Amino acid sequence: MIYSVAWTAEIAVVSIYWTVLYSGDEITKVHDNLYPKLTNLNFHCLFFTTLCIEMIFNNIKFRKKDLYFLSALLFVYALITVIITFVTGDPIYPIFDFKTNMTYVYAVAVVFIMLLGFSIGYLISQFK
Repeated sequence: MIYSVAWTAEIAVVSIYWTVLYSGDEITKVHDNLYPKLTNLNFHCLFFTTLCIEMIFNNIKFRKKDLYFLSALLFVYALITVIITFVTGDPIYPIFDFKTNMTYVYAVAVVFIMLLGFSIGYLISQFK
């Protein structure tokens, strides 16, 4: 169950980061400190790569009932994001500021990406 949630969440994180949040400045600018660049790449690329390698070498099964846990986790994360954004006035991610209509488009996109990612993982695990 934990692997299926991690797989699905990482697909959403990688998709949203590289398509919406990434501006290119993190890599192309010359910085004195290499640590922020490596940390950014690590969080938004390496974990997903590791999960893909893990799926190739292990027989991890995705079960349909894992989708209930994933949905509950997604709901709790969304609730925490909304609370933090409205209490502090500072969104966790700039695209989720709840001031523009695009926020809701991105929220629906995240749910869709997570469902698609779970479905892909489920199909792969059924054919192994």
